[in-house]
Amino acid sequence: PPAAHSLAATLRQVPVTALMIGVSLLVFALSGIFGDLLIVALTIVPVGISGGQLVYGSLADTVMGGQVWRLLSPAFLHFGWMHLIFNLMWVWYFGRQIELRQGSKTMLLLLLVAGIGANLAQYVTGTVLFGGMSGVVYGLLGYIWIRNRIYPRPILSLPGGLLGFMLIWLLAGV
Repeated sequence: PPAAHSLAATLRQVPVTALMIGVSLLVFALSGIFGDLLIVALTIVPVGISGGQLVYGSLADTVMGGQVWRLLSPAFLHFGWMHLIFNLMWVWYFGRQIELRQGSKTMLLLLLVAGIGANLAQYVTGTVLFGGMSGVVYGLLGYIWIRNRIYPRPILSLPGGLLGFMLIWLLAGV
């Protein structure tokens, strides 16, 4: 069918964005099967319960021990359908624009910088049980906004009012 061909063609043009969405969907599905076992494998540091208390390792020990994936993996954890849908809708909207116009290398770099940066910022607040693409989404939004302000002829679309809406949504979530 033409619609399926069109979607497949679009996905081939934005492999990083498609991979971000695919991995998030897969992790969400697998968390329904494996539950907490998968979640603790993807948190920024190993977590467990001892004496009824949450215990967790240090980030330095975790990374020095070779578990480098944990710097990014919380971005792929989502704790409910609405969380997943909201994040992936914006990943598709912003990520597709960036990747189509600036390439997969730029999109991958933005995923790594925004994902790891957001996860480290969340960890610094003292939280270890967190997840989602919100940090990446806001990183992509910020990238588009700043790029549009720097270059006289922006190549990325940011409709009027969207920045305000997203900032209000961020404050409501905090």
